[in-house]
Amino acid sequence: MTKLRCIMSNNTKRCLLLGAMVAIALALLFWFRHRQDAGSRLVATGQQGGLATNPATAAAADPWPQPAGVDDTGWNYLLTIRRYLLSRNQPVSFYARAVDQDGHQVSDVAMRLALAYVDTAKVLSPAFLRSKMGDEQVKKRITLKSDSRGWLRLEGEMGYSVRIESVSKTGYLWHEPSRLGSFLYEADERARVHPDMQGGYDATTGYTVHLWRKGPTEPLVLVNRWLKLGTNTHSRLMNLFRADDSAQASDLRIKVEYTSPDEPDHQYDQRITIEVLNGGLHETSDVYPYAASVSGYVAEFTFLYRPGDKQTGAGWERRFYASLRDGQMHGGFVVKFVPAPNKGLEITGFLNPSGFRVLEPDPSKLITDPDEIRRLDEATRVK
Repeated sequence: MTKLRCIMSNNTKRCLLLGAMVAIALALLFWFRHRQDAGSRLVATGQQGGLATNPATAAAADPWPQPAGVDDTGWNYLLTIRRYLLSRNQPVSFYARAVDQDGHQVSDVAMRLALAYVDTAKVLSPAFLRSKMGDEQVKKRITLKSDSRGWLRLEGEMGYSVRIESVSKTGYLWHEPSRLGSFLYEADERARVHPDMQGGYDATTGYTVHLWRKGPTEPLVLVNRWLKLGTNTHSRLMNLFRADDSAQASDLRIKVEYTSPDEPDHQYDQRITIEVLNGGLHETSDVYPYAASVSGYVAEFTFLYRPGDKQTGAGWERRFYASLRDGQMHGGFVVKFVPAPNKGLEITGFLNPSGFRVLEPDPSKLITDPDEIRRLDEATRVK
């Protein structure tokens, strides 16, 4: 086997990381090859690291007989993998509370969960040696109902993750948040999840499930725009109705300014501004931007972008209400900033061309006809 040499220098850490990755890859290769063919011989290569245990001790503590043609090293790897799988199932406790846009608890909400767990019977069976990778992982669908105080609880189950698949109640809307992942359960410590999800492990706090209580709706125009930002100081115009931007029919001006191009450590620092022409923006914490604010609008929103900086170099997602075209329209948008290398702004949401502040989407009332959208665009332009 080819030997990897790492000379102690500034690249030492990189070499150690490479060595660790090679060891992990070899371990997975041993596991995969052995499970595909129980009779194949696993040849020891590379360092065993923390996976190594005494083969005699492992065999004595395990009911499986070591198959013929499998050496001690290969058998040791397989037992280690099996013990890891048997340890994955942990006690699962998940808590959530359902609230509407006013913060009121919502009862009788149906939440469908996917509980992932390891089928220990398959792992303990001799057939495990011939099974495909992942066959032992199973998903169980569970439906919870919120009580009179809006609480949903899952207890007394075993597994390694819980994911919310759907939340529903007649007369309400729910959209999966972009930052919602799986709630993970590990043996040694609580898995690291997004801060918004931490309450799901706490019976007194709970993960907050936000629903929107439906109300009157109006015809709206769907907005889904992407603007790629360049690598030098420049400005771009955006028409929220249509993609064919032009100066006389623009709603937003996006400006990118490189603030310190002559400073080596800050030559890529940028100030990015979203300016509303003939209107204003109002940043909101509303989960669903479906009811535009009466006041509080400002002409522009500015943020700093410093590539590589933990605070100002990351992407973000924010919500805004917009008053547009001298108040003839209102909009509610989710704005996402995507950092380099695909630096740009994504704006999604809805426009109400009637001038009212109602922005709750109703699929049956969406304005989708291109000619009608063009007519509304031209009729509401500021002269």
